[in-house]
Amino acid sequence: MEKDKSLKPSLKNLAQANSSVLALLLVAVAFFLLSHFVSSAKFSTVLHISSFLALAAMGQTIAFLLGGIDLSVASLLSASGILLCALISGSMPLVVCIIIVLVASAIIGLLNGMGIALLNIPPLVMTVAMQYILRGVTLVTTNGKPIAPKNDAISVWANKNIVFGLSGGIIVLLCCVLLITLILYKTKLGRDIYFLGSNPEIAKMSGIKTRKVTIVCYSIAAMLAGLAGVMLVGYTGTAAVRIGDSYLLPSIAAVLIGGTSPLGGKGGVIRTVIGAFILSNIISLLTVMQMQEATRQIIEGGIVLLFIIINNVEFKKKVKANK
Repeated sequence: MEKDKSLKPSLKNLAQANSSVLALLLVAVAFFLLSHFVSSAKFSTVLHISSFLALAAMGQTIAFLLGGIDLSVASLLSASGILLCALISGSMPLVVCIIIVLVASAIIGLLNGMGIALLNIPPLVMTVAMQYILRGVTLVTTNGKPIAPKNDAISVWANKNIVFGLSGGIIVLLCCVLLITLILYKTKLGRDIYFLGSNPEIAKMSGIKTRKVTIVCYSIAAMLAGLAGVMLVGYTGTAAVRIGDSYLLPSIAAVLIGGTSPLGGKGGVIRTVIGAFILSNIISLLTVMQMQEATRQIIEGGIVLLFIIINNVEFKKKVKANK
């Protein structure tokens, strides 16, 4: 009896502490069931399609936690896919090709971080400039034409059901969620990210190497966007200059739906992934219902705004409770 009494409060506190995550999960399940009823889509298929957006949104989350933003996501996603197709067309093993793409993506993120941290360029300006640079490079490289790998190795690997009916792309997403979550909650870097995002001035006075943290964060964000490009090539079998454009605003929307604050210091990747799943289901559902593009955008924007309002109200309640 004593064990039961001691256990009940802890379970209640656990549920209260994670109420927003549980609510997001319930909404995600509701949208999935509705989408399944309309389109008869399988869970693994929906999750696979959501994984590209989730990877890009995870990188966006890291930038948001610093109080920044990464608008180079679209062009970086496209550029990484084009680079992968070009490398696969050679004689290099697939693993080596993917590593090269991720390293190249990290270098782009490094440049973003250096511009923001060392030159004090606002994140919005720096990442927009990088987006146009990458778009120009990819246009010159491809002459604006789609490019496809000469073999289907990446498609077989990304789409093949490996375990429990989960494809390679989904497994990559789950591994990234686990890795980034461990970094954010179990390492000094993670603590520094939240501290820096909450109060940059105090973080600097506390001895945190703010410039280093910023550069590392934007490098990780770029690698996740590059990985999203790799997975997208595996799914579609092609890459193009503007293939990543449709992921820029949704990646930001998924972060906001997940409750990560654009002011920094609050949020996490698990909620972002759930947000990406919800958003992908909304888009899929509206597409199946054959709604006009304008109507779809209005509905998507309204849903995102609703989630932002709900998260803002919840945040204000927590602030008042802690006073």
